[in-house]
Amino acid sequence: MRKLGVSIQIWALIVSLPILFQNCSAGMIGFKSDVVKSLQTTNANSISQKKESVHVKNLSRFELAALARDILGESALDLSLVKLLPADTKVGGFDSGADSSFDISQIQARLKFAEAVAERALRSKEIFSCAVPEVPDATWTGCLRTITLRFAEVAFRRPVTADEEAKFFQIFMARHKDVVADLNAEPKSVPVGHFDGVNEALQAQGWTFDPDWSSRAVEIHFYLDGVAGTGTFIGKTFSNSPRPDVIDHFLKQGQVLTGQHGFTFQLPVRLADGQAHQVYAHAVGGTNPLLGSITFQKASRTDTAVATYPLLNAPMGEAIKSVLTYILMTPQTQLKSLQWQTAIEDSARKNYELANRMSWFLRAGPPDATTYSLARDGRLTEDQVYREEVRRLLRTYSRDLSYQFAGQWFGFREFSLQEELSSLDQDMITESKLVFSEILNQNLGADAIIQPGFTFASAALASHYGLSGAAATGFSKMAQAQRGGVLSQGSLLRMTAPNQNTKPIVRGKWFQFNLLCRTIPSPSAELFQEIAKAQAAADPAWSVSRQLEEHRKAGPACAGCHQYMDPLGLALESYGPDGRVRVTYADGKPVETAGFLDSQAFQNASELASLVLQREDFKSCVARKVLSHSLPQALDASDDETIAALTKAKYTVRDLFEVIATSKSFRQMGED
Repeated sequence: MRKLGVSIQIWALIVSLPILFQNCSAGMIGFKSDVVKSLQTTNANSISQKKESVHVKNLSRFELAALARDILGESALDLSLVKLLPADTKVGGFDSGADSSFDISQIQARLKFAEAVAERALRSKEIFSCAVPEVPDATWTGCLRTITLRFAEVAFRRPVTADEEAKFFQIFMARHKDVVADLNAEPKSVPVGHFDGVNEALQAQGWTFDPDWSSRAVEIHFYLDGVAGTGTFIGKTFSNSPRPDVIDHFLKQGQVLTGQHGFTFQLPVRLADGQAHQVYAHAVGGTNPLLGSITFQKASRTDTAVATYPLLNAPMGEAIKSVLTYILMTPQTQLKSLQWQTAIEDSARKNYELANRMSWFLRAGPPDATTYSLARDGRLTEDQVYREEVRRLLRTYSRDLSYQFAGQWFGFREFSLQEELSSLDQDMITESKLVFSEILNQNLGADAIIQPGFTFASAALASHYGLSGAAATGFSKMAQAQRGGVLSQGSLLRMTAPNQNTKPIVRGKWFQFNLLCRTIPSPSAELFQEIAKAQAAADPAWSVSRQLEEHRKAGPACAGCHQYMDPLGLALESYGPDGRVRVTYADGKPVETAGFLDSQAFQNASELASLVLQREDFKSCVARKVLSHSLPQALDASDDETIAALTKAKYTVRDLFEVIATSKSFRQMGED
């Protein structure tokens, strides 16, 4: 690969990481502590590290994906972007309260994510809604400035300062100069590619790439009735549209391609005259190779829709991409809090800080246009305005909140990241999102988490569950006594049945942690030996309940934990690994579901659910989960009084979010 092609990532690391990650040592970076230390030495208003003020933490991978969604103007999270980043540590079951440390591989993962988002931005007609010139504007005005500042304002979640803007322009000009020099340097590689044909919409299509710099956009020139030098030049385009088939083909040949390699060019409408015409396509670079020629004869032109992308030559595209990548790798983007940013005045910062805090909590994303506008106008800190905005976010983004909050709490968010999920699996995840979203929308109590009295199902999912009455398309809300609660949702039953086998211990542990907030410790080395002995002594003819009973007898350590897990997991054995109800196992043995929750007896999952609804520890667990999601650190004993008060008040689930978000402690979090 050409020198500058190799140095793009190195350049981005050099530019971005010394700013983002300071006081690095031996390849290991203590993100929060090092950033706080460096800021304290340069900021007269140093950040206190007391618990109430610990906010200098990085965005989680899902938060970064939500930010990218808003930057790109997309309607849903792109999970392929999430998968570029390593999983975050969790505190209390949520990544909103975790602090991370990064080694160089994790930093590179964030850089890869930033480059992927910048690459998508280059292909977005929404972002590049104005025509970018082919050469830079030395005065930094017009379209390019507008695009960059809009991108940075969404990424930073606050206005861009003059110094930041000057830095963007400096990076852009330096990168543009380097790319131009590289393209003009000798020796030059020769692009390869193919002119595929002309479609009914009179669009010339094909693919091409530079073997030594596959990520750059190659320029393609088109000539009518002759090659370059003899034919008539009719226009140009760039290879900037997706062609996964090209990437796959060359990957099989051992060549890894990056970037986009397809091209589409709209031929002049006058060529749809019923006469035969020949069009030639040349790639620009090296010897300007001929990609092919096509003879076509069209009497008319159809309106066949083919995606088109912004036309950016290599120097402009690479320079813009570098600036956008830089923006995404700065601390202004990567850190969730704005408190340390001295570039904005205290009064303005309080509004933007509050906008960010409430949006990450209630929207599961950065401030939307309405919240941002209120913060910019200095009105968000007004009591009535803030309260109305809290309610608006809960109404508008209940489905996003369902996926991020309930999805983390119960695990279906992580289940959605598994590879090769079937369409039925996807429907199960949608069911979980829609049920919890409806609990918020209808302002239902915590009991609805266990027994909502309804579910949402597609026709395929309803058939799988054995339900009738679902609409032929989309999802239907269906009155249901036995489905919809977390103990009967297919996504959670699938998730707690690894390798397509139900495991009562796994389900029982999940139940204790998520519904009663009891943490079951992981087995020690000695306990693993006891487990191995119990497994070896098990008779294959024993029932599942007998095997678990003998396991508990293997030693006091086993009994100490399994007495809490096993009975609850057995109750859920009435649901198979696919989430369907069953009364026997595959070998014909009956499913046994009776047991005890502490000293209270139950016969099946339905009776167990009824027992849970009567327990104060379930209700306090719901309050604990919502409070955990709202804070950037772990709960401790000092939070018990708050949890007790929230539990005693018997709030609905939505009211819990509203009460916490409008509390004085949440609104003033981190203020001295």
